[in-house]
Amino acid sequence: MKFRRKKIQLLLIFVYLVLLSACEYNYIEYDIKPAPDNVSFKSDIIPIFDNSCNMGGCHTAGHFAVDLTPANAYDDLWAKGLIDTISPELSGLYTKFYPPNSHADNRYDANQMVDILAWIEQGAKDN
Repeated sequence: MKFRRKKIQLLLIFVYLVLLSACEYNYIEYDIKPAPDNVSFKSDIIPIFDNSCNMGGCHTAGHFAVDLTPANAYDDLWAKGLIDTISPELSGLYTKFYPPNSHADNRYDANQMVDILAWIEQGAKDN
């Protein structure tokens, strides 16, 4: 009886070790591009807003606190204090979407965040 119990315990330990060794975690490495040298508000940032924020009318005039329509986005971002060119990584436009403070359903991908931060670091010009 003791021998059989010992055998079962050894078998369970063996099964546990086999199962444990079969577990594997695959790390996901995102292909994040380097920050561009010259980010344009009109050709790089506005399309991000158009594709991520204005779809469904979320950040259009009169719906949310920030109007991100092409005609008003630049002035409204500055007026609402969402751009900080002295400490760009602390800009509300950037921190609101940077994990773990991700907004809604992570509307921006990592490469879009690189563009937004680079634009702010480059002086957040209306170009």
